[in-house]
Amino acid sequence: MLNKLTKRQQNTLQTTINYYLDRLFKRKVKKNSKRTIELIKWVYKLSGLKEPLVIFVDSPLAIQYALNMLGQKLRSQVRSQVGSQVWSQVWSQVWSQVGSQVRSQVWSQVRSQVGSQVESQV
Repeated sequence: MLNKLTKRQQNTLQTTINYYLDRLFKRKVKKNSKRTIELIKWVYKLSGLKEPLVIFVDSPLAIQYALNMLGQKLRSQVRSQVGSQVWSQVWSQVWSQVGSQVRSQVWSQVRSQVGSQVESQV
């Protein structure tokens, strides 16, 4: 079992680390490249996760702006979907419960008033 790296192994390790860090941080990445999007989706699929929405931005500040805009859009969509569902359910319950009571009360009042007017004239 290896317990200590030789000087040559340490140098090779550091060279390898620098190589991959340079590839990650110094590489000019073509934004919106089809290959980049494919790789992102591949990693998510490999992880068993749902495919993400991929957005390219130029800076950390742009990330914050994008997240704020997406958050507002998402809140707006949820509000409109939930709002319409809740409104339709509430309206149907109100219409069925209150509507039947109002109809029966109005009908009985109209019937009694019309009936008493007809009786008084006959």
